Amino acid sequence: MIPKFYHCRLPLDPPFYSRGVPVHFRDTVVIQGENGEWAEAAPLPGFSRDRITDVAADAHNRRLAVTKCRSLQFARDCLPDDEWPTVDLPINALLDGPTESVTQKARAIAESSCRCVKLKVGRTDIREDIERVAAVRAILRDDQSIRLDANRAWEWDAAVEFGSAVAELDVEYIEEPLAVSPVHAIQLERFVQVTGCPYALDESLVELTVMDEANSTGAAYKASRDEALQAFESAAAFVVKPTLLGAIDEIRRLAAMGKPLVFSGCFESGIGTAQIARIAARFSPDIPAGLDTHSRIADDLIEERLIDASWSLRLEGRPKICVAKLQELTQ
Repeated sequence: MIPKFYHCRLPLDPPFYSRGVPVHFRDTVVIQGENGEWAEAAPLPGFSRDRITDVAADAHNRRLAVTKCRSLQFARDCLPDDEWPTVDLPINALLDGPTESVTQKARAIAESSCRCVKLKVGRTDIREDIERVAAVRAILRDDQSIRLDANRAWEWDAAVEFGSAVAELDVEYIEEPLAVSPVHAIQLERFVQVTGCPYALDESLVELTVMDEANSTGAAYKASRDEALQAFESAAAFVVKPTLLGAIDEIRRLAAMGKPLVFSGCFESGIGTAQIARIAARFSPDIPAGLDTHSRIADDLIEERLIDASWSLRLEGRPKICVAKLQELTQ
């Protein structure tokens, strides 16, 4: 069977914001492999270096083996694996939005078996952010952890003010508190020393681990890249987004460095979310994954409901694909 390529546009409800611009739909390229297996390439606007038009062009040219599109690299690497063991993966609940809606959802989570929440910060006044974190922490049970995601919101002084204020609230970590690109290890290491609040790498991880095309075969480049990552000695975790990282070999290299890997989604459909869940279950089976973004897909490509009321993602065998929603890409 020759691989087939499809395009689909899926509504998001509510939308997510990319650099302050609302994104209401997710464009994705779905691949049906030679053995009938399915994979998805869904670059995230504003975050992926490849675009959906790049992915579609490579799909038209059947350039899976040489593509520079990282989302397509990830899909390609998933295709040969036709084994679908049962997956039962813990998921962190995503809290995003005004304080009232965030605290309302937190109250429901406190009554559930959810182990961890992730709260978005850095979009409002810093004092309001601090109060929101304190309010959520007061609602959650002691055995429920809280992660914060700042998406590089703050300059140094603001980041220190925030980190110092929430350090006593039993925060698991803050993803990317500093508005620096690329970030240097010395800055984040100093942030921990000054505030006592742990950090995790997200955007920086993509910048440091995805090889530039010009250096894609350079052993010296790989060595220097690994050395750069090792300098983030105090990093509490690496937040791994396969859609942005690309090749699964990159994930293996990160796993070999010994840091906890927190797998996270980029608003993929059920096909891409299932792909990430399978890999997360292989590398980090007991660490809650950031796949609650999938809940915003309003009209999914699979029949199953992936995340249940206990905040676990469960898969038994391959998901059932709604082929009628797909539009084939022809050469």
